[in-house]
Amino acid sequence: MSSSSTSSTILLASHVEVMHQHFLNYYETLDLAASNDVAQVLYPDWKNRFEKPFLWLGDLHPYLFINLLRSFIGDSENDSDIFDEKQNWHVVMAWKSPGKRLTNRVDQIECGLRLMVPALAARARDAQAAFVKKVAAEWGRCEGRNVETKRGVVEARARDFDEHEAASKQHAQSSFVGKVAREARRKEEIKGVMVEGAAGGLHAQAVFYEKTAREGLRKDEMKGAVAEFAARERHVHTVAREGRRKEEMRRVVMETAAAEMEELVGVFVDANRLRRSVLSDILSVTDVYQAAVFLEALAQFLVGFRNRELLSQFEKCSLEL
Repeated sequence: MSSSSTSSTILLASHVEVMHQHFLNYYETLDLAASNDVAQVLYPDWKNRFEKPFLWLGDLHPYLFINLLRSFIGDSENDSDIFDEKQNWHVVMAWKSPGKRLTNRVDQIECGLRLMVPALAARARDAQAAFVKKVAAEWGRCEGRNVETKRGVVEARARDFDEHEAASKQHAQSSFVGKVAREARRKEEIKGVMVEGAAGGLHAQAVFYEKTAREGLRKDEMKGAVAEFAARERHVHTVAREGRRKEEMRRVVMETAAAEMEELVGVFVDANRLRRSVLSDILSVTDVYQAAVFLEALAQFLVGFRNRELLSQFEKCSLEL
């Protein structure tokens, strides 16, 4: 009988160790994932809406472990003496009398959490605040440059408009000269042969005016082309400056984000270290039967998040905010 009890205890202890190691490996895996992309583990989108209220810095709040443990200590005072023969006597009696040493150690763990949890939350908050502050400052600085760039564009467009107006006036004058030349040719045709001599003079003058008009039109087109080319050049330079501004802004944001992410990775790793520490402390202060009951309850709690019926009922609840 004693040999059977001893072998059962050894087997149970091995199961407890395997379960404990599973949690340790889980948090170590999260640490590795955080080094690649801390955002995906700090704000896990694979968690359902039932799980998210229990999350703190990406995973279960360490207070949850303590609260679960205290539920056994509190229930031990209300346990009945009825014993089911199908149950293991040691398991049933595991939390019957927890002992002063266990309750004192739980108080110490909880006291440590009161110090560590606010400190980690403050580090995460400060890292995010520093990120927003620096990005906002750089954004304002770059936007100031952008205002100067826009002012330069407006001034350039004003110059383009003045040049266009001047070219339009020259074109109007050239058109007037051309109209005079056409009118002269019309009069020349009406007078006919009788005024051939005089018409010859008018014709020569009309040819001169027409040539002048064509020359003016050509110059007008040349000036328009030059003005358009200059406007395009200014536009190209403006686009280039805007591109450099955006690239500088992107560089600043990336550098700031990298610094913030590095700090958040440290916060997340420390939070996981705290979770591992609380679990290890609990298992070190409990005996094998108490640890087995505790881990079983923790596993059932986690599995409950995936209970479809419970999740469906939770999603149907309408809470007024």
